[in-house]
Amino acid sequence: MDLFRNQADKIRADHDKRGIPHDRIDRVIELDEQWRGALKEMEESRRQRNQAARGIADAKKSGDKEESDRIMAEVKDLGDNIAALDYVLTPEDEGFVDSLVPPGEHSGFGFQDDAYPFSGRHETEIQNDRP
Repeated sequence: MDLFRNQADKIRADHDKRGIPHDRIDRVIELDEQWRGALKEMEESRRQRNQAARGIADAKKSGDKEESDRIMAEVKDLGDNIAALDYVLTPEDEGFVDSLVPPGEHSGFGFQDDAYPFSGRHETEIQNDRP
């Protein structure tokens, strides 16, 4: 992904030499940006939730029920927001990503190591490579 994020012009130049359109490059970059945006929002929401939890604990320790209730009211929806930000590919995007990774090829963190016992993109495709 580093190549797509930081050197997309090199990929596009290679595609230009081969007469290949850029639409797949652009889609990979778009999906990555959507995922990174959702991840950033989720991390910020988690930070707020953790900060609120500390504030609630401090307010309860000091016996300030009003303050603890106020903080809880402010952050009551953070858990739902965090769950909603968990990025899920649409079936069309899933098919697109699948088309980029040939069957049996590694496509996830940790899967590049042949000693790692799993391969494939989908949990249903995970196979034990060890005898």
